[in-house]
Amino acid sequence: MKKRELVAALAIVILLVGGIIYLVTTSSLTQDVTTTEVATSTSQPTEEELASLTKSMQAISFLDENDQETSVKEVTTKPAIVVFWASWCPDCQAQLPILAKLYKKYSEDIDFIFLNVVDQTRETKESGQKYLAANYEFTYYQDKDLVAADSLKVTNIPTMFVLNGQQEVVQVFRSNQTEEVLSKALESVK
Repeated sequence: MKKRELVAALAIVILLVGGIIYLVTTSSLTQDVTTTEVATSTSQPTEEELASLTKSMQAISFLDENDQETSVKEVTTKPAIVVFWASWCPDCQAQLPILAKLYKKYSEDIDFIFLNVVDQTRETKESGQKYLAANYEFTYYQDKDLVAADSLKVTNIPTMFVLNGQQEVVQVFRSNQTEEVLSKALESVK
């Protein structure tokens, strides 16, 4: 009897360790160590990096609410802010209320493109829809299987790209930002 209990306990431990390893290795997006704190640095990419990001931004595609493939060029002809987020992310939960305020202030002149990073593990289409429906009114899109995030080298969320009217990336924020910092960025492309 003791041998069976030992084998069963060992099997459970192996399954738990395997599950933990799976979750860690399949998760490509992380949060900053300073969870829900606002960044003190707003350093920006070089002109070359912005040009490369612009090229990648113009090539990405994502899914609309009807699961139809679309792109930034198809969604907007105005300046825009592209936001990568997930419902499980505490940093995103802290940043979204600020973005909602800015959406009310700037939505006439600037498009807000919220890309839900759907990895099918921590984030699903349904979890993103449920979170937004309970808290916000803006339209969002799905980055299914992190295809767009990978193309733009998004390694943590929230990450926000500010685009001018020609859909060129002019600023990038790879962590939470204050309302003032984001407002200034949006004013610069308005």
